Amino acid sequence: MSRRRVFFFHLILGYWILILAWNVILTPAPRPSFPVAANPESPFPVIQKRNHLTITKTRHPLLALSLATSLTLFSASAEDTILHSFTGAPDGSVPRGSLTLGGSNILYGMTRSGGDQSGAPGAIFRINTDGTSYSLLHSFGTGTSGYQFDGQLPSGSLTLSGSTLYGMTYLGGAMNQGAIFSVNADVYAVWASSMGLDGTAGKEKGFGDDPDQDGIANGMEWILGGNPLSNSRSVLPTPAGGGSEGLTLTFTRAKASLTRAALIVQYGADPGAGWPFSAVVGPESSGPDSNGVTVTINAAATPDQVTVHIPGERAINGRIFARLQATMP
Repeated sequence: MSRRRVFFFHLILGYWILILAWNVILTPAPRPSFPVAANPESPFPVIQKRNHLTITKTRHPLLALSLATSLTLFSASAEDTILHSFTGAPDGSVPRGSLTLGGSNILYGMTRSGGDQSGAPGAIFRINTDGTSYSLLHSFGTGTSGYQFDGQLPSGSLTLSGSTLYGMTYLGGAMNQGAIFSVNADVYAVWASSMGLDGTAGKEKGFGDDPDQDGIANGMEWILGGNPLSNSRSVLPTPAGGGSEGLTLTFTRAKASLTRAALIVQYGADPGAGWPFSAVVGPESSGPDSNGVTVTINAAATPDQVTVHIPGERAINGRIFARLQATMP
């Protein structure tokens, strides 16, 4: 081979080596994937973010966070099911980190911004794995000196121990250099604290306590939307009908109570003789049951709008009585 041909061959070979090296240098490494649940044994899907698209790899339908063009919680399956769409206020926006599974059907997570007020610097939320009972456990933003003393911009993931969640924030705290926080994951305890119930005299915080002596226990105040430190009889169910028409009860129910409290309607013709019949007020509409009772729930409203109808066949001498009973394990 002539010297000129050898030189030309080396020139071509060097050109392709340079191109190959250039592509290797400029080709971005794939971003690391991260698990949706903190439990390493969890079968939750893996999410990889590429060019603002969310790619999921799943073995069966479970939950993931989407950080694509819209901010949503969804169930990854053959056809994705939206569990919750964030709006900013009052539920948070820009979810970050991973979802933490508590028990068998409760998920905890964080948003980078939003909360119970517009412009809040992040929030901690809970939601059932079926998409029901979304609620905020904490909204960051209690500072008064230019930054948030309770932290802002939560980062990383939450750790659940018992009924307490632990996590970190990127900024905020006493020196505005970030903070480590703990939040009670018990939605009833969070509500009681927010209403000023601290366990002292006149502010008893038990589910069955009645510090304002209005005849409505704290637990029922929570479920119906009352104030445990002020007379709240206006939140009691509104009755209608009677006699052959049956009895209809209408009331509201806090969505967060669904995962912590059980609610039933007890009824009968003589309250002095006890309450021989009952109907469960569950998360969805139901009935008629074996006694003809129907429960209609408008879950699209916040709080839930509940209507319970007890047919006239349950009345004796034109009389029928009913009451609500709430219990918490």
